Amino acid sequence: MQNSTTIPAPKLSKVLSVCVSGHRSERLEQEWFSRGDAQGRHLNLQNAMRFVLKELRSSAKSIFLEKDTIYSEEELRCKIVSSGASGSEEIALKEARELGYGIEYLLAHELEFDLGEDEYAFSLNLRSSKEKYLSDMQYELRDELALSFADVLVAVWDDKEPTLMQSGTAKIVLHALEKVKPVILLYIEKSSNEPKIFVANYKKIDNAFLVEIESIGSLKRVVLSAFTEVDTDSFSAAISDWLEMSLVPYKEALKEDSRENRLKVRLQKQKSFLNYFRDFFLWHGRFLHNKKIEQPLALLEWIRGIGLWFSLMLSPPAKSQENQIVECLESDAAELTHYEKLITRAHHFFSSLVKLEFKKAFHSIYKTQERTNRYATIVASKETQRVDSIKEPNFEKVFNWADKEASNYAQKYKDDTWIIYYAAAFAVFCAVAGTLHIWPASKDGIPFIWVFLEFVLLHFIVSKVLKARFENHHGKWMNFRFIAEQIRYLRFGFAFLVLPKSLHKSAWRYNEQTQKLQLQSAELWILQRIVIAQGLPKDAEGNQLYNMSHHNEEGLKYVMQVLDEHIEYYGNSYHNLHKDHIYLHRLSLGLFSATFVAVMFHFFSSVKHILIFTAFFPAWGAAIHGILSQNEVVRVSSMASQAWQDIKTLKAAFLAHERHIKDSNADRVEEALNIRKLIIATTEIVSNENHYWRSLFRHNHPELPA
Repeated sequence: MQNSTTIPAPKLSKVLSVCVSGHRSERLEQEWFSRGDAQGRHLNLQNAMRFVLKELRSSAKSIFLEKDTIYSEEELRCKIVSSGASGSEEIALKEARELGYGIEYLLAHELEFDLGEDEYAFSLNLRSSKEKYLSDMQYELRDELALSFADVLVAVWDDKEPTLMQSGTAKIVLHALEKVKPVILLYIEKSSNEPKIFVANYKKIDNAFLVEIESIGSLKRVVLSAFTEVDTDSFSAAISDWLEMSLVPYKEALKEDSRENRLKVRLQKQKSFLNYFRDFFLWHGRFLHNKKIEQPLALLEWIRGIGLWFSLMLSPPAKSQENQIVECLESDAAELTHYEKLITRAHHFFSSLVKLEFKKAFHSIYKTQERTNRYATIVASKETQRVDSIKEPNFEKVFNWADKEASNYAQKYKDDTWIIYYAAAFAVFCAVAGTLHIWPASKDGIPFIWVFLEFVLLHFIVSKVLKARFENHHGKWMNFRFIAEQIRYLRFGFAFLVLPKSLHKSAWRYNEQTQKLQLQSAELWILQRIVIAQGLPKDAEGNQLYNMSHHNEEGLKYVMQVLDEHIEYYGNSYHNLHKDHIYLHRLSLGLFSATFVAVMFHFFSSVKHILIFTAFFPAWGAAIHGILSQNEVVRVSSMASQAWQDIKTLKAAFLAHERHIKDSNADRVEEALNIRKLIIATTEIVSNENHYWRSLFRHNHPELPA
């Protein structure tokens, strides 16, 4: 039964987004149409574009026919991302409309045409009143952003391109290859009336190729070497491979007979000693009772499974990224189990006692701390609400799910760390108590009780460490926190189309051994699918046009409210971690001071029980040091403090800029671009903080305490 506070895992939307690009009408006319039968060539280009878009839609439909637990059951939605340029894109848009594609325009300038049904436009409007033309850098920014919202690039490219590529089309093709996205070229030659179809061959986009284009630059021969010419018969197969890899890379992980799934099922059948023999005798005596008993493993198979269990626990195999997608998106953010809550309460009780927070320690015995929703949807006030106000991006459900999962696994990881180190300290106490025959192990008491308790604690420590490593609480905490934080940063700059750096990176890399592309980040793939499904920012009232520079005041208020969330988050993180460090450091110092006094006292008086001070107290102090080191309390506190101060400074800059906007008659476009620069600086600060945090904790898996 699902808990009322369980947040279900999000279902991805079935979306195919195609970015179209190509030469403008002037170049097409001069370099191709006018070199032959203009009308025939124009028709051939139209037919080729229609064929490509139709096959892309058909391939995506067939890929999504098979239902799974990752995508929702909604119908496939196909859309085009375009800059609205004349020529190649104009031809693509005409064919796309007839095929039922939705259209999203990402404009680098003001809207200069009418929008049709199911068409939306986002105007970056990068050109201020002082500039007559956009620079190449501004066009490249637009194209890079457009690729971040697309699955595939379709480009019309001619043979006039010089050896060192200079056209905008060539550069967007290069960017798409660097992002390891499927690229389809409609390659037109002066001597031919028919466009040739080239498809990027992912087997050729290896690490050497990526290094070459990064080092040498945009050389035409190097870029074209990554493509394979295909005819209309082989096109479908070529593009289906690409789309299947891009849209459903986890397909093999869903199969029950996959290696990872077979290993998981086998491990689930491996029962403990007592449970196995209970099931063994119940099964063989099933004729004496009416209970339905599942047949246990054969005895020899169970014995062999012991070795398998130990090998997996001591050295857990790394899960494939494809399997991690399935595991992640099939994981509902549920409440902790009763056992986990018990461990959490013990953790909070002892940690509160350490901090001398007796009231909090008392409350933690019978009540688990509740978490509040840290995502506050921004709604503009009545004073600032306008027809063209900003629409809140639809990221809340994803953030709350990832945030809760991250917090659950973080809680488990921190609980495990505290309990393991405290259990180690008390194991030392049991050893000392057994040596001194402290009650109840006195002469008239229970013999070997302290030895038994020490064994129980050591068994608990080893099993807890092995289980935590195998269940990968640490890794899941890292992954879910990455998703939550990237959504936080994405939401912060979304109104001004500032995306976190991670969304500009490729989720794929070339594997030299298998000679295939390999998914390198499950969480990055999930984020990119969410962003592509979300699409470009839209108007709150459903207007088709959203012009960034027309929303400076509302956009700034939106950003300020989100910024306040960041300030509160980092401020609380810093104060809580700093407080933990101070109290734990004082306790550790007190324990070692008590040990020093006890050792000095031992020079003058021989007291048997003083061994508790000289053995247990140092062990307890070492446990506290281990907790501080394992949780990187000092460094994380310092990083949170720095991020907190930096964001507060940036907020002051935003406030100053807001006053400047009100007090001056500055160009709105220029002001929008300045706000965007401030948002980029803020996003970089919080992104860097998250990167350093992940670097610190990346290898902090649970370890056996010394």
